[in-house]
Amino acid sequence: MRIVSAVNDTLAGRKNATIRRKEKRVKKRSILPKLFDRDGHREEVDRNIIAPELIEVEKGLITVNGNPMVLSYISVYPAKVYEGWIADEFAWKPFRLDFTQFIEPVSEERVIAELNRKITSLEGKLAEMRSKGRIDTQHIEQELEYLYRYREELTARRIRLFTLSTYFAVSPLKNDRKATEDAHAEFMQKMKSKGAQPKRIRYRMLDAFKCFLPEGKDLLRRRILVDSDAAASCFPFVFPTIMHPTGVLYGFDAATRAPIIIDRFSFAGHNEIVVGKIGSGKSFFVKLEMLRWFINDPKIKIFLVDPLCGFTDLAEVLGAQRIVVGKATMNPLDIIVPEGKPVDVLREKLMALMEFFSTFFEEEVGSSMDKTESGVLRKAIQKAYEEKGFGSPEFETPIIDDVIAKLDGVAENQEERSAAARLKSSLQAFSQKSELGMFNGKTSVDIYGRIVYFDFSEVEGVVRSPLLLHAVLTWIDSRVRGESGRKIVVIDEAHYFMRYKQIRAFLERGVRHSRHYKVGYTLISQSFEEFVGHEEGRVILTNANIVVIFRLDSIPQEVKKILNISGFGERFVKEAAQGKTSGYSSALIAIPGEGNYHINVLASPGELEFLGTAGRGV
Repeated sequence: MRIVSAVNDTLAGRKNATIRRKEKRVKKRSILPKLFDRDGHREEVDRNIIAPELIEVEKGLITVNGNPMVLSYISVYPAKVYEGWIADEFAWKPFRLDFTQFIEPVSEERVIAELNRKITSLEGKLAEMRSKGRIDTQHIEQELEYLYRYREELTARRIRLFTLSTYFAVSPLKNDRKATEDAHAEFMQKMKSKGAQPKRIRYRMLDAFKCFLPEGKDLLRRRILVDSDAAASCFPFVFPTIMHPTGVLYGFDAATRAPIIIDRFSFAGHNEIVVGKIGSGKSFFVKLEMLRWFINDPKIKIFLVDPLCGFTDLAEVLGAQRIVVGKATMNPLDIIVPEGKPVDVLREKLMALMEFFSTFFEEEVGSSMDKTESGVLRKAIQKAYEEKGFGSPEFETPIIDDVIAKLDGVAENQEERSAAARLKSSLQAFSQKSELGMFNGKTSVDIYGRIVYFDFSEVEGVVRSPLLLHAVLTWIDSRVRGESGRKIVVIDEAHYFMRYKQIRAFLERGVRHSRHYKVGYTLISQSFEEFVGHEEGRVILTNANIVVIFRLDSIPQEVKKILNISGFGERFVKEAAQGKTSGYSSALIAIPGEGNYHINVLASPGELEFLGTAGRGV
């Protein structure tokens, strides 16, 4: 009995030893998966992080448990950053990214003492240069002014100083060397596009790796001196956001899902440019924005100018007042005068009308007005307003026939009389029996709706009718300048308008002066070419306070510079989600002076149901 028992004990011991050896091998292979195992032993997980089983070190590369990593630190920080600029790197990355940062307070007394020594040295150098009669002292004076101001900030404790060191560890999703190098190269490029200069760590690899351990020891000490604002901008878990209390929802931050709420009327100008390729979601976004403004502000007026009838669905669901272009008479000389501003309004109106008639001569007559003709026409327009009693309670808006009747009377010499005769001959195209007669008469429609939709469906070849497009804009302009309250003018297919110099000039002036009349223009187009290809377009772009960029194959270099779009932002635009494939659209919102935001555009079920067919552009 004892022999059998001993044999059984021996067999059991061997079996247990075999099981232990197997468990040890399994345990060795499965340490990393235990990180994601709910039953994983906490002690093993902690030990794996702090004391990995296998570390291989070579120049510029460290391999931890078979996972190769490239370590780097920021040697030079950007001169200008936005809040959360580092946080961007933790979203939409095709690789793993570890991050550690060391921030320690610094005694201001030591820094102030160093500043005093620097100031004393510069003051002595400046005094010496002045004693020798030198005048090239501007750079020293500017540096002293900066140091004085900074010393005052430190002395008053309005800012605090810190030492800052920032380290990154990049490793690929697929554990091989080429993937590691590719991931690191992409990360370096993204950081450089933001103005930072990361530097790869090639030596002291173990010390660099230990910086990432929970011990919290900065063994490399790659530190720089920063103030409190600079240190706060590097906080890695704060993403830039914008939430105006009186704005409308533009979308949700693509990384944090935080709502992006913008009040375009809170900026110095109220204008917006929306760009994206066909099917990218730009039209649906504008429809959604207009719906939200319509609900958010019960007094706002919205004018929809849409030559290809893409906004018909929105006009229907919002109950817009429909003006059929080509059937209704719209007098381009209409003018509404706010109380106390008759002279300013007439001056602006004269400029708009001269652009309108210039478009007529260039596109319909086939030749531009010369200087004399332009001068005679301007005087005739002004005389027509005067004789109709402009500025008085009895004022009655003139029509084009009234202008034609004044041409002979304002001509002061033979040259001007010849110019007046040529003008009269050309302007007969506006006779009330002709195709252009829709612009020569009293306006036959009254604006009463909060949403006004200009229906071009009755006009053949509208995209080849610049005068028609210009006339509608001129007519709208007289209302948005004369009426109180907030207004938005939406211009779809803006490239049709931007083809023509006089319309570009008209839009440029409207955009520049929009804040004076509480009006915001929204221009929708498929590319930036019509903006960067013309001087007026560049002015419009630089005066746009909001630029929304949906999916595009490329962004012109000039646009990237104006809007401060990084390489990361450009890649986001190139890969932006489109509604037809993703169920939502992605866009980059650039707000000069505020920052750039990456958003997903989604509508609530209620909004989609209300918009109905307007949702087809998602």
